[in-house]
Amino acid sequence: MTTLQAPPTARPVPKSATYEIGRRVAAMRAAGKTVLDLATGEPSFATPTRIVEAAEQALRDGYTRYTPSAGLPEARAAAAEALTRDHGVDVPSSRVYVVPSAKYGVYASLAAILEPGDEVVVVGPHWVSYEPMITLLSATVRRVLPDAATGYRFDSTELLAVMSDRTRAIVLNTPGNPTGRVLDEGEITAVAEACRRSSCWVVSDEIYAQIRFDGVQHRAPAAHQELADRTFTIGGLSKSHAMPGWRIGYIAAPESAQEALDGFIQNSVGCAPAFVQRASIVALSDSGVQDEIGAMVHEYGRRRDELCSALDTVPGFQPSVPEGALYVWADVSATGLSGTKVAESLLDVAGIAVVPGEAFGPEYADHIRLTYAPSAAVVSAACRALAVWTPR
Repeated sequence: MTTLQAPPTARPVPKSATYEIGRRVAAMRAAGKTVLDLATGEPSFATPTRIVEAAEQALRDGYTRYTPSAGLPEARAAAAEALTRDHGVDVPSSRVYVVPSAKYGVYASLAAILEPGDEVVVVGPHWVSYEPMITLLSATVRRVLPDAATGYRFDSTELLAVMSDRTRAIVLNTPGNPTGRVLDEGEITAVAEACRRSSCWVVSDEIYAQIRFDGVQHRAPAAHQELADRTFTIGGLSKSHAMPGWRIGYIAAPESAQEALDGFIQNSVGCAPAFVQRASIVALSDSGVQDEIGAMVHEYGRRRDELCSALDTVPGFQPSVPEGALYVWADVSATGLSGTKVAESLLDVAGIAVVPGEAFGPEYADHIRLTYAPSAAVVSAACRALAVWTPR
């Protein structure tokens, strides 16, 4: 009898640092330990009632079947209106795709344009999943590393320094995770200048577009005349609408990339769930829901201020005040410890979970990221714990 050979080895796929920390937090809680989770950027608010009711009604109305791969026409129209209102991007619904999460939207956009050996520019510090997405698509990451002293702002010279004839895309995130900064007009112009000299796509992750503070203006790359025909604008409802488990987002795609994007969506997920698409129409267009979002953002701003004030008093911590999104980015180099060591001490001594900075790029090993997305009670308890924490 012939002996079967051992199964082949699976390809190495990087894990998400934030998911792995979440798993550790869950295990600690299951063991009876109290953990204040400032690592997971999951909104504490309940999904607005109108959205839940719309989903329930859609299920009763039979929205349990496949939809067109680009989404229900009425859901695409609602997303197009939101792109104009919230992102400043005027786009016809024929170029809008409703997809299962903004995260998938970023991946689908990259998959539609990348070929093996292509290069993609990312601006550090950047969200943990961009690099794994790019490498999974057999492309290469080229990093721009702006100076922290300038608030991580970049110019065209920095972009062009890492670009080559293999550069296929520039990935942007505004407001950004982990820094919470919003791209300014000069940076959008810098991207346009770089694209003039090295023709490529722009993938703009704008999941936090509605979460901004202190009157800071959102600037979408696709609103720039020179970038409109080459930019994928990605948005979603997980953060702004407290819908993380619903997995619904949208893409405004360049016309020239639509055939490729259609093919990728059709041959991967097929379509977003029909009843969730129906709920997204209410989420994106109901005025009462928009009022609730405003109230959520106001509360996030209060929690942001409370957390930043607490971090300011911790010896060796230098937090930056975010303009948007749900995170505080803190330099902890003055503690004499790495971000990983600080994160371990905060968890072991104070029961606070945070994300080490190296998860957002190897150059940021002396930083940590904290979130004010949890409940007000959790944020306040963490602030009190920070006040008495001593690293060891």
